[in-house]
Amino acid sequence: MHSSISGLQELFNLTKQLHDDFVDEAQELEEEVQGQIDTFADFQGQEDRIKEMETRIKQGREKADGLRKRLDKATRRVEKREKELQVNEVERARRKRMLWMMLGLAIAVLVVVLAVHFSRVPAEHKTMRGRGRSNTLNTTDIPVPEEVKSVLRSVQEASSSAPEAVTTRFQSVTQEDERLRLFDEL
Repeated sequence: MHSSISGLQELFNLTKQLHDDFVDEAQELEEEVQGQIDTFADFQGQEDRIKEMETRIKQGREKADGLRKRLDKATRRVEKREKELQVNEVERARRKRMLWMMLGLAIAVLVVVLAVHFSRVPAEHKTMRGRGRSNTLNTTDIPVPEEVKSVLRSVQEASSSAPEAVTTRFQSVTQEDERLRLFDEL
């Protein structure tokens, strides 16, 4: 029995030593973990960095929102300006069309006036210079004031009484008319 007591005692000592070793190792492990935790300083540095990053992210987001708003305003201004330019371009094209139409119309009217003038002037000269013309001028059909008609009648009466005097008188007037004819053609 002695041997069984000594075996038990030995077993007890061995168990006690294992327990003491376990406690020592657990205490060392606890100290080591506590040291590591202490080096992290309760994660204060990491928390500070995380908070700083959150602040920068928030500022970045606010800055991005501000830039987005400015971009939206600039886009609206560009679109508005583009629409104004399109309207101005349409208006400019319309004005050009109107200008060309008016210019064309003016040229057409000028051509018609010149055509009428040049077609009428030779016909009048033919009737004035034509053969078989009567010596009397019908002044009732001429659209001029009554004073002019009376002057025409007096010239007609004078021409019938003195054809040579009237001829020389008209020749001197005709020479002056040669110089003035340029104005008549305009």
